[in-house]
Amino acid sequence: MTLRAALIALAAGVALAGPASAAQPSFNPGWEQVDAALARNDPAEARRIAEELAKAGHPEAINGLAALVAQGIGGSPDPVRYRELLERAVAAGSLTAKLNLARALASDSDTRLYPRALSLLQDVIKEPKLGGPTYYPLGRVMIFGGHGADELKQGVAYMAQAVSFEPQNADAQFLLARAYQGGWGGSEKNAAKAFEHFLAASKLGDERAERYVGMARLNGQGTATDPPAALADFRSAAAHGSVWAMIDIAAMLAVGEGVPADPPAARDWYRRAADLGSAHGVRGLGVMLYRGEGGAVDTANGRALLELAVDAGDADAKRLAPLLFQGREAPDRAAVDAAKAAWLQSHPPPKAD
Repeated sequence: MTLRAALIALAAGVALAGPASAAQPSFNPGWEQVDAALARNDPAEARRIAEELAKAGHPEAINGLAALVAQGIGGSPDPVRYRELLERAVAAGSLTAKLNLARALASDSDTRLYPRALSLLQDVIKEPKLGGPTYYPLGRVMIFGGHGADELKQGVAYMAQAVSFEPQNADAQFLLARAYQGGWGGSEKNAAKAFEHFLAASKLGDERAERYVGMARLNGQGTATDPPAALADFRSAAAHGSVWAMIDIAAMLAVGEGVPADPPAARDWYRRAADLGSAHGVRGLGVMLYRGEGGAVDTANGRALLELAVDAGDADAKRLAPLLFQGREAPDRAAVDAAKAAWLQSHPPPKAD
C-alpha cells in the first residue's frame, strides 16, 4: 500500500494526513522511497528512510514521519514525539502538519488548547484540498469552546459536514447525535436522526454511543421501544468499560424493566460500577445490601456504602439514606466505620456521577 493509503484514513481523534505519494515527488522529494518500502511491507525500512528525510528539514517529510510515529509504523507509537514532530513541521511551514496538530489539539479535553487549534485551522481552511478534514476540529472547537449559542450552532453544522466527509469518525457521529438529541445551540432537534448517528457511532465501537442506543431503545426515543435489545446494548457498552451502562443494567434487572427481574445479578452489576468508583454504583449496592435485595441482608456494609455515597455528594443517596435508616435499628457504629475503612482501602474513593 502507499503511504497516502496508510495515512489518509481519518481516525476519530487525530488526523494523519500524510505527505504526497510517489506520484507527487516535488511536494516531498524522496518520499517515494518510503512509499516503496511500505508497498513491499517493510515498515522498518520506511521508518528509517523517513527519519533521514526528516533530518534534512523538509517540512512535509517531518510531517510524514510524525504520522508514522503516531501509528507505530516501523516502531512503537509515541504520542509525545508525534506532537513534537508536528510542532517542528508546523514551524517549517507544513500546512498538513497544521491540520494534524489542530485536530490533535481539538480532540484534547483541555479546552485551553482550542484557541491555538482555531488559529491553525484558519490557515488550513484557505487550502481547498485540505478543507474536508477541517470540519471535525472546527466542529469540536466551536461546540466545546463555550462562546455561546451561535458558535455552538455553527459547530454542529461543521460536525454534520465532518460526518459526511469522514463517516468512520465515531466521535463526530456521536457528537452529531447528541446535537440532534438536544437541539444544541438552537440546531435541529430530531430523535430519529439522533438514533441514526448514535447507531453509526456504536457500530464503530464507541461505548458512549452504545449506551445511548440502549437508552433510545429502552425509552422509544427515535426508534421502537425494545427493552431486551436495550439490555443487550448496555451489556456491550459495559463490556467496553461504560460505568453508566453497568448501572443501567443493574437498574433494569433490579425491577424487571421490560426484562425478567434478576436482583442477584442487579446487585452484582451495582458492585461492578461501585468497584470502579461510581457513587451511583456504591449507593445502589448499599441499598440492596441494606434491604437484603438480591442476597442476604447486610446492614453494616449497606449503611457504610450509603454513607460513602452521601460523602461523595450523590444527591439521591442524601435523599434516600435518612428514609432507609429511619425506624430501623442502627447497626453497630464500629462495624459501619470498619466497613467504610475496608472499602476505601481496596477501592477508589467514590465520585458523584
